[in-house]
Amino acid sequence: MSFDTHGHPMMGVSPEHAAAALTGLGAAAVGGNCRLGPVELLQAATKMRATVPGAVLVAKPNAGLPELEDGRAVYRGSPAEMAEYARLMVAGGARIVGGCCGSAPEHLRAMAAAL
Repeated sequence: MSFDTHGHPMMGVSPEHAAAALTGLGAAAVGGNCRLGPVELLQAATKMRATVPGAVLVAKPNAGLPELEDGRAVYRGSPAEMAEYARLMVAGGARIVGGCCGSAPEHLRAMAAAL
């Protein structure tokens, strides 16, 4: 799922409802990626974990929220920040952790080292 800064995907359902519906349909994993930075995705993932504690949880945030700079999306999340949130996401039950937009090899190396 891709959540907005209010914690809902485009169609407006809650993370809890999305997780329950998707696992009920047989999804092998549920979670979120893109559109959000690690702070916001951690909140959505925590709600999903509380609803379906046995599900395989995926967390792949952007390297921060995108900001437009000279017509380009810029992501200001540092490798250290992504590493810290990778630890928090795993502690919260995520089993598949990675990065999406703005994540560079140095972000992923820091996350892997932290885990």
